[in-house]
Amino acid sequence: MATDNAISALGALLQHHSDVLDGGAVAAAWVAALPIKGDAVEGVRAHAQLVAMMEAQDVRVLGAGGKHIPHLIGVLTQVLGRGSDLADGQTAPRAVKILQALQADPVYAPAVAGAFAALSDKHKANFTAHMEGRAA
Repeated sequence: MATDNAISALGALLQHHSDVLDGGAVAAAWVAALPIKGDAVEGVRAHAQLVAMMEAQDVRVLGAGGKHIPHLIGVLTQVLGRGSDLADGQTAPRAVKILQALQADPVYAPAVAGAFAALSDKHKANFTAHMEGRAA
């Protein structure tokens, strides 16, 4: 759980103190370490923060040219697949909207398709259910 706390702290530093650190490097490390699965409290917090930063189209999180998008799709799919364990009631629907927007965006649609192809069958079914509004 200490690792989960450290990962969550990286996100907080990125969001609130990016003026005193290399935001691109911190964001890359933070994104690579997500999702947080061991500590539910930190996971909910960090995943809400991720969704907020993705909604703001934070290029540090999305990566230059959207290079983090494939990993982020996997993260959001895993988070959504765990129900309320890793995302609160406000974060989950916002995450779905982000996935839908990325899939509809001609710039990011190829990355979404590539990320979808790399998902496990379980995560593909989860992704599809959320995209079609069939997830609980």
